[in-house]
Amino acid sequence: MKKLLITAVLLTGIFFGSVAVAEGRKDAANVTESSESIESINEGEKETAPEQSAEPQESSASNESVEQKKEEETVVQPAKTEETVKQQEKTEAQVEQSEPVEEETEEEQSTAGVKKCSSLSAACRTANFNMTAPKNFAIYKPTEYAAVTGRRVDVLYVNSKNKEEQFTVRKGLGNMDVTEDKENYPIVQFMNDSGILLLVKGTDADLYKVASWMSGDYAYSFESNVGFPKEVLMALVQELY
Repeated sequence: MKKLLITAVLLTGIFFGSVAVAEGRKDAANVTESSESIESINEGEKETAPEQSAEPQESSASNESVEQKKEEETVVQPAKTEETVKQQEKTEAQVEQSEPVEEETEEEQSTAGVKKCSSLSAACRTANFNMTAPKNFAIYKPTEYAAVTGRRVDVLYVNSKNKEEQFTVRKGLGNMDVTEDKENYPIVQFMNDSGILLLVKGTDADLYKVASWMSGDYAYSFESNVGFPKEVLMALVQELY
Protein backbone atom coordinates (compact mmCIF):
# COMPACT_ATOMS: atom_id res chain seq x y z
CA MET A 1 0.00 0.00 0.00
CA LYS A 2 2.78 2.44 0.84
CA LYS A 3 4.45 1.64 -2.44
CA LEU A 4 1.27 2.57 -4.32
CA LEU A 5 1.03 5.86 -2.50
CA ILE A 6 4.67 6.67 -3.15
CA THR A 7 4.24 5.74 -6.78
CA ALA A 8 1.17 7.93 -7.06
CA VAL A 9 2.98 10.92 -5.47
CA LEU A 10 5.91 10.48 -7.82
CA LEU A 11 3.67 10.29 -10.85
CA THR A 12 1.82 13.40 -9.70
CA GLY A 13 5.10 15.31 -9.28
CA ILE A 14 6.31 14.19 -12.66
CA PHE A 15 3.04 15.27 -14.23
CA PHE A 16 3.09 18.74 -12.71
CA GLY A 17 6.77 19.09 -13.50
CA SER A 18 6.08 18.28 -17.13
CA VAL A 19 3.28 20.79 -17.20
CA ALA A 20 5.53 23.45 -15.69
CA VAL A 21 8.26 22.67 -18.19
CA ALA A 22 5.76 22.86 -21.03
CA GLU A 23 4.45 26.18 -19.75
CA GLY A 24 7.99 27.45 -19.42
CA ARG A 25 8.78 26.43 -22.98
CA LYS A 26 5.58 28.10 -24.16
CA ASP A 27 6.44 31.35 -22.36
CA ALA A 28 9.94 31.23 -23.77
CA ALA A 29 8.48 30.75 -27.24
CA ASN A 30 6.20 33.72 -26.73
CA VAL A 31 9.12 35.83 -25.54
CA THR A 32 11.11 34.78 -28.60
CA GLU A 33 8.22 35.65 -30.91
CA SER A 34 7.81 39.02 -29.17
CA SER A 35 11.51 39.74 -29.55
CA GLU A 36 11.39 38.77 -33.20
CA SER A 37 8.33 41.02 -33.70
CA ILE A 38 10.09 43.92 -32.03
CA GLU A 39 13.19 43.38 -34.14
CA SER A 40 11.08 43.17 -37.32
CA ILE A 41 9.33 46.41 -36.33
CA ASN A 42 12.64 48.12 -35.68
CA GLU A 43 13.98 46.91 -39.01
CA GLY A 44 10.80 48.18 -40.71
CA GLU A 45 11.27 51.58 -39.12
CA LYS A 46 14.87 51.60 -40.22
CA GLU A 47 13.82 50.81 -43.77
CA THR A 48 11.10 53.45 -43.65
CA ALA A 49 13.39 56.10 -42.20
CA PRO A 50 15.35 56.67 -45.43
CA GLU A 51 12.10 57.02 -47.34
CA GLN A 52 10.88 59.57 -44.84
CA SER A 53 14.16 61.41 -44.97
CA ALA A 54 13.92 61.48 -48.74
CA GLU A 55 10.87 63.71 -48.58
CA PRO A 56 12.68 66.57 -46.80
CA GLN A 57 15.46 66.22 -49.37
CA GLU A 58 12.90 66.56 -52.14
CA SER A 59 11.37 69.54 -50.33
CA SER A 60 14.83 71.03 -49.89
CA ALA A 61 15.53 70.52 -53.58
CA SER A 62 12.25 72.24 -54.40
CA ASN A 63 13.15 75.18 -52.15
CA GLU A 64 16.55 75.43 -53.79
CA SER A 65 14.87 75.48 -57.22
CA VAL A 66 12.53 78.28 -56.12
CA GLU A 67 15.45 80.26 -54.67
CA GLN A 68 17.43 79.75 -57.89
CA LYS A 69 14.51 81.09 -59.95
CA LYS A 70 14.24 84.09 -57.63
CA GLU A 71 17.96 84.75 -58.05
CA GLU A 72 17.60 84.51 -61.84
CA GLU A 73 14.71 86.94 -61.74
CA THR A 74 16.72 89.21 -59.50
CA VAL A 75 19.59 89.16 -61.96
CA VAL A 76 17.35 89.77 -64.98
CA GLN A 77 15.26 92.51 -63.39
CA PRO A 78 18.04 95.12 -63.00
CA ALA A 79 18.96 94.65 -66.65
CA LYS A 80 15.36 95.45 -67.65
CA THR A 81 15.34 98.44 -65.30
CA GLU A 82 18.61 99.75 -66.70
CA GLU A 83 17.34 99.34 -70.24
CA THR A 84 14.15 101.22 -69.35
CA VAL A 85 16.14 104.05 -67.76
CA LYS A 86 18.36 104.32 -70.84
CA GLN A 87 15.30 104.43 -73.11
CA GLN A 88 13.72 107.10 -70.93
CA GLU A 89 16.90 109.19 -70.97
CA LYS A 90 17.07 108.83 -74.75
CA THR A 91 13.46 109.98 -75.10
CA GLU A 92 14.04 112.95 -72.79
CA ALA A 93 17.13 113.90 -74.79
CA GLN A 94 15.12 113.82 -78.01
CA VAL A 95 12.44 116.00 -76.44
CA GLU A 96 15.06 118.47 -75.24
CA GLN A 97 16.59 118.60 -78.69
CA SER A 98 13.18 119.19 -80.28
CA GLU A 99 12.34 122.05 -77.90
CA PRO A 100 13.75 125.52 -78.61
CA VAL A 101 16.52 126.61 -76.27
CA GLU A 102 15.74 129.81 -74.43
CA GLU A 103 18.72 132.10 -73.88
CA GLU A 104 18.61 135.11 -71.61
CA THR A 105 20.34 137.71 -73.76
CA GLU A 106 19.67 141.31 -74.68
CA GLU A 107 18.17 140.15 -77.93
CA GLU A 108 15.73 137.33 -77.17
CA GLN A 109 13.78 134.94 -79.35
CA SER A 110 12.37 136.22 -82.60
CA THR A 111 8.80 135.87 -83.84
CA ALA A 112 8.34 136.27 -87.60
CA GLY A 113 11.69 138.07 -87.77
CA VAL A 114 10.92 140.41 -84.84
CA LYS A 115 13.33 140.05 -81.91
CA LYS A 116 12.39 141.14 -78.42
CA CYS A 117 15.11 143.22 -76.81
CA SER A 118 15.91 144.32 -73.28
CA SER A 119 16.29 148.03 -74.05
CA LEU A 120 16.01 150.66 -76.78
CA SER A 121 19.77 150.66 -77.28
CA ALA A 122 19.77 146.87 -77.77
CA ALA A 123 16.99 147.20 -80.33
CA CYS A 124 18.96 149.89 -82.16
CA ARG A 125 22.02 147.63 -82.33
CA THR A 126 19.89 144.91 -83.90
CA ALA A 127 18.36 147.31 -86.41
CA ASN A 128 21.78 148.87 -87.06
CA PHE A 129 20.53 152.47 -86.74
CA ASN A 130 19.59 154.86 -83.92
CA MET A 131 16.16 155.89 -82.75
CA THR A 132 15.13 158.53 -80.25
CA ALA A 133 11.88 158.01 -78.32
CA PRO A 134 10.55 159.56 -75.10
CA LYS A 135 11.37 157.75 -71.86
CA ASN A 136 7.83 158.52 -70.73
CA PHE A 137 4.97 160.17 -72.60
CA ALA A 138 2.36 161.66 -70.29
CA ILE A 139 1.12 158.67 -68.24
CA TYR A 140 2.47 156.15 -70.75
CA LYS A 141 5.69 154.24 -70.05
CA PRO A 142 7.77 152.06 -72.41
CA THR A 143 7.52 148.39 -71.45
CA GLU A 144 8.73 146.41 -74.48
CA TYR A 145 11.38 146.85 -77.15
CA ALA A 146 11.78 144.87 -80.35
CA ALA A 147 13.66 145.03 -83.63
CA VAL A 148 13.95 143.50 -87.08
CA THR A 149 17.60 142.99 -87.98
CA GLY A 150 18.86 145.85 -90.13
CA ARG A 151 15.34 147.14 -90.76
CA ARG A 152 13.14 148.34 -87.88
CA VAL A 153 12.76 149.30 -84.19
CA ASP A 154 9.51 148.97 -82.18
CA VAL A 155 8.67 150.51 -78.79
CA LEU A 156 5.50 149.61 -76.87
CA TYR A 157 4.07 152.12 -74.36
CA VAL A 158 1.49 151.18 -71.72
CA ASN A 159 -0.77 153.46 -69.67
CA SER A 160 0.54 153.24 -66.08
CA LYS A 161 -3.02 153.65 -64.74
CA ASN A 162 -4.78 151.40 -67.21
CA LYS A 163 -2.62 148.69 -68.80
CA GLU A 164 -5.25 147.96 -71.43
CA GLU A 165 -4.50 151.33 -73.08
CA GLN A 166 -1.38 151.04 -75.23
CA PHE A 167 0.36 152.49 -78.25
CA THR A 168 3.36 151.47 -80.37
CA VAL A 169 5.80 153.65 -82.29
CA ARG A 170 8.09 152.30 -85.03
CA LYS A 171 11.03 153.48 -87.07
CA GLY A 172 12.07 151.66 -90.22
CA LEU A 173 14.80 152.03 -92.80
CA GLY A 174 13.55 153.19 -96.25
CA ASN A 175 10.26 154.56 -97.48
CA MET A 176 8.09 151.48 -96.85
CA ASP A 177 5.04 151.78 -94.62
CA VAL A 178 5.93 150.23 -91.23
CA THR A 179 2.42 150.21 -89.75
CA GLU A 180 0.97 146.79 -88.92
CA ASP A 181 -2.63 147.91 -88.35
CA LYS A 182 -4.26 147.30 -91.74
CA GLU A 183 -7.85 147.91 -90.61
CA ASN A 184 -10.07 150.02 -92.87
CA TYR A 185 -11.01 153.10 -90.83
CA PRO A 186 -13.80 155.45 -91.84
CA ILE A 187 -11.58 158.49 -91.31
CA VAL A 188 -8.45 158.69 -93.52
CA GLN A 189 -6.78 162.04 -94.13
CA PHE A 190 -3.51 163.91 -94.38
CA MET A 191 -2.23 166.27 -91.74
CA ASN A 192 0.68 168.69 -92.02
CA ASP A 193 2.37 170.13 -88.98
CA SER A 194 5.79 171.76 -88.74
CA GLY A 195 6.75 170.52 -92.22
CA ILE A 196 5.83 166.89 -91.48
CA LEU A 197 3.10 165.32 -93.61
CA LEU A 198 1.19 162.61 -91.79
CA LEU A 199 -1.38 160.12 -93.02
CA VAL A 200 -3.81 159.62 -90.13
CA LYS A 201 -6.67 157.15 -89.65
CA GLY A 202 -9.40 156.74 -87.06
CA THR A 203 -13.05 156.27 -86.21
CA ASP A 204 -13.49 159.91 -85.21
CA ALA A 205 -12.21 163.10 -86.79
CA ASP A 206 -10.82 164.20 -83.42
CA LEU A 207 -9.38 160.86 -82.34
CA TYR A 208 -6.66 159.11 -84.39
CA LYS A 209 -5.57 155.54 -83.92
CA VAL A 210 -3.01 155.21 -86.75
CA ALA A 211 -0.48 157.62 -88.20
CA SER A 212 2.42 157.18 -90.62
CA TRP A 213 5.00 159.65 -91.99
CA MET A 214 8.45 159.97 -93.56
CA SER A 215 11.48 161.87 -92.37
CA GLY A 216 14.82 161.66 -94.21
CA ASP A 217 15.70 158.04 -95.02
CA TYR A 218 13.30 156.57 -92.46
CA ALA A 219 9.63 155.73 -92.13
CA TYR A 220 7.72 156.16 -88.86
CA SER A 221 4.39 154.99 -87.52
CA PHE A 222 2.06 155.33 -84.54
CA GLU A 223 -0.65 152.79 -83.58
CA SER A 224 -3.00 153.01 -80.58
CA ASN A 225 -5.93 150.93 -79.37
CA VAL A 226 -7.64 154.00 -77.87
CA GLY A 227 -6.56 156.85 -80.18
CA PHE A 228 -5.02 160.27 -79.59
CA PRO A 229 -6.42 163.71 -80.41
CA LYS A 230 -4.47 165.80 -82.97
CA GLU A 231 -2.57 167.95 -80.42
CA VAL A 232 -1.35 164.96 -78.40
CA LEU A 233 -0.41 163.01 -81.53
CA MET A 234 1.64 165.91 -82.88
CA ALA A 235 3.45 166.33 -79.56
CA LEU A 236 4.49 162.67 -79.73
CA VAL A 237 5.63 162.94 -83.36
CA GLN A 238 7.99 165.78 -82.40
CA GLU A 239 9.79 163.48 -79.94
CA LEU A 240 10.41 160.69 -82.47
CA TYR A 241 13.40 160.80 -84.79
